[in-house]
Amino acid sequence: MTDTDTVRFDWSKAYRAYIIRKRREKVRHAVGIILKSVGLLDHGRKIYSRYRKEQIEAESKKSGRYAEFKIGNCKLRLDRYNLHDAFMIDELREGGVYEPEVSSYVIKNLKPQETFMDIGANNGYYTLLAANVVGNGKIISIEPNPEAFKRLTSNIALNNLPNVISLSLALSNSEGKALLYLDDEVEDGMASLKTNRYSRPFAEVELKRFDQLFKDEPIKMIKMDVEGAEIDIIRGGLEDYTKSHEDVDIIMEWNPFYRNKEDFDYLSSLFHMNLLLLDAELGYKLKEIKEFGDLPDIPPPVNILLKKRGINVENEISQMAEDTGGAEK
Repeated sequence: MTDTDTVRFDWSKAYRAYIIRKRREKVRHAVGIILKSVGLLDHGRKIYSRYRKEQIEAESKKSGRYAEFKIGNCKLRLDRYNLHDAFMIDELREGGVYEPEVSSYVIKNLKPQETFMDIGANNGYYTLLAANVVGNGKIISIEPNPEAFKRLTSNIALNNLPNVISLSLALSNSEGKALLYLDDEVEDGMASLKTNRYSRPFAEVELKRFDQLFKDEPIKMIKMDVEGAEIDIIRGGLEDYTKSHEDVDIIMEWNPFYRNKEDFDYLSSLFHMNLLLLDAELGYKLKEIKEFGDLPDIPPPVNILLKKRGINVENEISQMAEDTGGAEK
């Protein structure tokens, strides 16, 4: 497997930036633990948020509100005044690619004419990435956050992508209406149907089940990053979908903040589970998840690949591991 003709990244550069970024994230988490132990976590969060916003404002005054990056043949326009976009700008500048292990998997395993689903699409980075690969195939981009949806549809329009269907709704295990919650001190990429002591109601969104909308859609790859609602989506019809579409690849964020042993047991009963890890030469590699302890119990989140259990899929996972330098044990 190789990069596509239209999307090429420097994986060694991405790897170096990735290692530095993960170290920073671990330091922030350790500082958070210390602040929490002395009762200063809330104060520390506000100070960091204020610092980050001041940093973004200074950068915006210097370089303008918007930044554009080439994603293959597409342009991704990011808003410096939006915290999620600002974090992505940093990552793209440092490593040239966002979430390199996931980006690598997408461009190396998605093929022309196939269908890609981007659940929790935010500003549309993965939508644009996939658009380079599927050609005249189909992309379904779902984003319930109304502010993020505006940025998503703006990037779709900027690139004139008629084969992208954008939907402003949330997938779950029920139908109706629900509140989307957001913490004022974090970026809106963390808007969630789940609430915590820091979050406030942000917007009312429409809920749909996966099987209500997509049970007959021939989807090859699904990327899910929905801040804790991933299991609800699987229970809301995606589980049944994989019974008749065994070859679908599901890339799901595993965030220790939301996930637990019960979630692991449920997923492992249905799927082969592999960690998506970054490889300095190939872009990604797979590490088989055999037990709950193979997953991190503290942030930052990781991305996992889910493949329906079955003999043919087992062979496919083995071949994928060989193609990416061998699975880690």
